[in-house]
Amino acid sequence: MSIISVDFDDTILQTMQAILQMQNNIIFGRVLYKQDLQDIFFSKLDGMSHTKAQDLEMRDAFIQSDLHLQTPMYPHAQQQLQALQDAGHTLHIVTWRHEKHKKAIHTYLDTHLPWIFTDVHVCNTSLPHEITKKERYERLWVSYIIDDSRRQVTWAVQKLWVQGFIMDQPRNQSYANDLPWAQRVHWRQDSAFAQIS
Repeated sequence: MSIISVDFDDTILQTMQAILQMQNNIIFGRVLYKQDLQDIFFSKLDGMSHTKAQDLEMRDAFIQSDLHLQTPMYPHAQQQLQALQDAGHTLHIVTWRHEKHKKAIHTYLDTHLPWIFTDVHVCNTSLPHEITKKERYERLWVSYIIDDSRRQVTWAVQKLWVQGFIMDQPRNQSYANDLPWAQRVHWRQDSAFAQIS
């Protein structure tokens, strides 16, 4: 069976939507919607005086709050992940977060998706000893990648010759499915995930 890398935020968990709900009108002074975002950082929005450091502080506050554990998964994510695990595949969380967030991820998984994932790997290049998601893919010998980052999936498809699934987020709408072995998907697409062997 195959080793599958699955991202956490905005792939399984509706993180951006939850952060928006928490922060709208408190920090932004206006209502933002998920479709307004073309990147994972609010600081890249037009007219925002937000810095990347403030974005990271805001995410940190969210992860350490009770809201994190209550954040819903995308519809059908749990069923698809369970089906992949039941089929004998090995699933790993490979996500861009700090080591200090690992406990929050484990708590969420233990509560909502027990026994599905073999391990959780947090990847961040802000500290010298931490490795990137790309390095983690290589070390795990993944065959499939499920991620909301078009950049991560594109790199893995081109360099590692794996199959990639790009979650159909608003910022990925312009992706034309022009790479072989990569496609834009929703969790509800049984036929897409049935390709995993």
